[in-house]
Parts: sequence; C-alpha cells; structure tokens
Amino acid sequence: REALREARRASNERSQETDRYNYHQRLFDSESQSTQEFKRILELDKKKMEYINTTVILQNENIELRDTVEAVNAISNALSAQDDKLAKFELELIDRAIGVAQRERALEIQVAQFNQE
Repeated sequence: REALREARRASNERSQETDRYNYHQRLFDSESQSTQEFKRILELDKKKMEYINTTVILQNENIELRDTVEAVNAISNALSAQDDKLAKFELELIDRAIGVAQRERALEIQVAQFNQE
C-alpha cells in the first residue's frame, strides 16, 4: 500500500509538473504569438510610413514639375510675344525696303527722262 501511495504521489507530482510545463508552454506560445503579431503590425506600420513618405516625395516632385512647366510656359509665351514683335518689325522693314526700292526706281526713271531731254 505504501508503495502504491508513493507511486500515486509521484504520478501526481509528474502530472502537476506536466501541467505546469504545459501551462508555461501555452503562455510562451501565446507571448510568442503576441510578439509575432506585434512584429507583423510594426512591419505593416513601417511599410505604411514608407508608402506615406514616398507619396509625399512624389507630391513634392509633382508640385516642382508643375511649377517648372508653368515657368516654361511663361517663358514660351514671352518668347512668342517677342517673336510676334520681331515679325512685325521685319514686315515694317520689308515695307520700308519696298518703299525705298520704289523711290529708287522712280528716281532712276526721272534721271533717265532727264537725260533724254
């Protein structure tokens, strides 16, 4: 009987140790899962921040490009206006050259008539 009691007591102790081990293992597994979940959340947050930073960088670059395009358009408009002024000036010079050529021809005709007389 004593041996049977001792065997039961030893079995109960082993069972309690096993239960304690299983409890600690479940606790460790739970903490490990929580840690894994926390790491996963941190990684997602890190990726989200990278996405936000990239978006901000792209928006800034877009603004810079828009400003550059506006500046180029303004320069293009100014050059176009200058080109129009130069074209008008060129037409005026052509008109003057035609006028001068006509007066020269008229003078040549007068000189020729004068020489015939």
